[in-house]
Amino acid sequence: MRAPDNSQRRGFERLGNLPPSALLSLGGALVLLLASIGLIMFTISARRGAAPAAAATTPTPTAFVALVETPQPTPTTAQPTDVPTPAATAAVTATARRSTPHPTGTPAPLGSAQSRAVDGLAGAMLAATGGAALPPPPTPTPAAVAAAPTKAPPTPAPPPPAANPPAAANPPAPANTGTGGAPPAAPPAAPTATPGPQADTPPTPVPPTATPIPPTPTAIPTPVVPAVALPAPGARPYRYALTYTQSANLAGAPVSTNAYAVTWPDYTSADVAALAQSLGLHGAVTAQGGGYRVSAPEGTLTVADGLITYTAAQASAQAPAEPMGDDAARTAARRWLAAHGLLPSGIDNGTVTHPNPGQTLVSFELQTLTGPVLGDVGIAVALDDAGTVRAAGYRWPANATPRPVALRSATSAWADVQAGKGYVVVDWTLPWQIQQGTVYSGAATVTQVTVGWAVAAASDGTPYLVPVYVFQGQATLDGQQQPAPFRVFVPAAAGQ
Repeated sequence: MRAPDNSQRRGFERLGNLPPSALLSLGGALVLLLASIGLIMFTISARRGAAPAAAATTPTPTAFVALVETPQPTPTTAQPTDVPTPAATAAVTATARRSTPHPTGTPAPLGSAQSRAVDGLAGAMLAATGGAALPPPPTPTPAAVAAAPTKAPPTPAPPPPAANPPAAANPPAPANTGTGGAPPAAPPAAPTATPGPQADTPPTPVPPTATPIPPTPTAIPTPVVPAVALPAPGARPYRYALTYTQSANLAGAPVSTNAYAVTWPDYTSADVAALAQSLGLHGAVTAQGGGYRVSAPEGTLTVADGLITYTAAQASAQAPAEPMGDDAARTAARRWLAAHGLLPSGIDNGTVTHPNPGQTLVSFELQTLTGPVLGDVGIAVALDDAGTVRAAGYRWPANATPRPVALRSATSAWADVQAGKGYVVVDWTLPWQIQQGTVYSGAATVTQVTVGWAVAAASDGTPYLVPVYVFQGQATLDGQQQPAPFRVFVPAAAGQ
């Protein structure tokens, strides 16, 4: 049988021989050692248990979090012992804004929860209206944006254990001091919904008129054209007194058209001399009435204000012959105009009439105008029965600028025709000798209403082709067997 080991007993005997103070110190050291080991083990266990939760709640840092700086909301817990850095304040503020919305009815101050684009727009609008603009946030460079994710995000403290010492003995540390110290014993309280006070001055609200409102476009006014002055009753030795029957569609008349500001050619003395030589007039060019005149035994040529008038010498009496046909008269007139350099481009086919016995008149007008022209604008060539040109008138604009014009109603214009205010033209052959004041009466039927033009001058002297209404049809004059075409011209522009 093995004898008992008395070494342990001898060790306790030696320990008992120590003085009481040494025994007390040894016991205290042993207690502290055990307490330290327990605290270390507890801390490691707490860190391992809180790591997943911290990773789940830690927000991902972005460039916006690093750029927005706002005062930290006041926590409800005890004041921290250390002052937090601006980076920590920005991170906590951004986290609080994302997790805790502002309560309804309490708008956040301008710039407290706005994106950089909205802040920049508000500043630009205020600067445009003269207000105090908020400084736009700086635009991060690519290097700054790339460097932001490398910063270690703050790690919130794990919850305290059940056996944590009282708060009076161990006060809680701040949320994140940024100094790498020991983790806090308790997490920071969630910030309240009420935003903290501004650091310097209150934000400037955006005025309601920050966005400029473009002016309302106004309608382009219709240009005022000069009034048409119809030929006076005494311009010819006769007049017409017709009884009208109206069968045209007045409701289908146009409501607008163009007036034309025209420019007449400026003929020089050399131009007049060359034309006189071409016409076979052997005479000198003289100045007359702001124009030129050439008188010769062969005829007369006058040029003034863009109007060319040619009259051949009186021909010897000839036996009456059959009038020329319309096509032959047009061909002869065009040939004569081309030979003397008076055939412009843009003329129409020509209208043939027989105003006097033994005379055929071919009239050409601007092809761009869709109606007849009252006055001396255009080209008129008078031929005798043999096809010889006896007279000619030429007034062709060098330039014509259209101007839109509103028209009055055709019904009101027709009332002027019935009242005898229009200018009547009948395409029939007048006798050579007409007594002054002769009245030609008859019955006329209106079958169409169109728009024509008449010459008028503005107050500054600018010549215009002003629109007129043209009521046309067939008229049978007293004593005549065959009806003849007729036209009645009345002003058409609104306000005339």
